[in-house]
Amino acid sequence: TIAYFELTKPSDMLKNNLQTWRDYFLTGEVSNEAPKYIKDAVRIIEKGNLTKEERTMIDLLEKMEEDHKAVMAYALREAKEQGIEIGKAEGEMEGISRALKLLKEGVSVEQIEEMLKKGNI
Repeated sequence: TIAYFELTKPSDMLKNNLQTWRDYFLTGEVSNEAPKYIKDAVRIIEKGNLTKEERTMIDLLEKMEEDHKAVMAYALREAKEQGIEIGKAEGEMEGISRALKLLKEGVSVEQIEEMLKKGNI
């Protein structure tokens, strides 16, 4: 049995990524067009080169940002729930208002109850 394999030429994407890394190591900068995983790797490398105080400060800033996001998400959930409750209350008030209007027009309480059961009010 004879087995063989063929080496292929690097793809354009691989060439671009290698070029991006080469540029980073030469200049210390990454282009905006670089893939996200390269940008993330560079951020990790740069964070590793910081002093202890700088890392502590960045960690605190990142924690503050995450806390802010959590507070905003909580506030949004609460606002939605409050909006739903207000909507229900307004709907009930509108139903009561319609029922009172029907009573003034001479519709009996029994007829209004029947309308409520059918969802006509």
